[in-house]
Amino acid sequence: MVLKEPKLQSIFGYKDMRDNVDKALDGTGSSKEGAVAEEKSCDEQIVIDHNGTSIAIWRAFISFLMIFSSITYAYFAGFRASSRHEILAMNSMEILFFIDFCVNCITSYPLSPQPNSVPVTDLTKIRQRYYDTTFWRDVIPLIPLQLASFDTFKEDLFWSVKTMRVLRGFEAINVTKWYEWIKK
Repeated sequence: MVLKEPKLQSIFGYKDMRDNVDKALDGTGSSKEGAVAEEKSCDEQIVIDHNGTSIAIWRAFISFLMIFSSITYAYFAGFRASSRHEILAMNSMEILFFIDFCVNCITSYPLSPQPNSVPVTDLTKIRQRYYDTTFWRDVIPLIPLQLASFDTFKEDLFWSVKTMRVLRGFEAINVTKWYEWIKK
């Protein structure tokens, strides 16, 4: 897949990656670039930069999805109005939340709150910080309790556990920050 627009190439890092591969194959890359590439471990290569545009778009999408799904789940739990089609759609939405859970385990974070702080890229530290902050608020709604079956048919009430995601969805809405990001 070739991204034609330069802006998209820089957002997804495709152009930079292609240039580095071309230099490596041609042997025209400087020895300094080769040394830096060799020093990075496999763990460091999978870490996602927390300042990247792609992760900002992903987080905005997930925040919207958290708010939307929480309202829908509350409706399912309150009115027990879930059909097979709706349950399938909501469970497929849970796959996106699981992907977000995995992404949060490999996304860097700033060492300090200053604007140009050095990012922490050590996976052990990233996972520990995630565990100490929002891990439990992410993992509890991922448990598929709504798939349980009872004689009293009250399993629809388990949809209400998933509504706790609305907190993270609303926390992500920082109008000033979004306005500055759009203004760029």
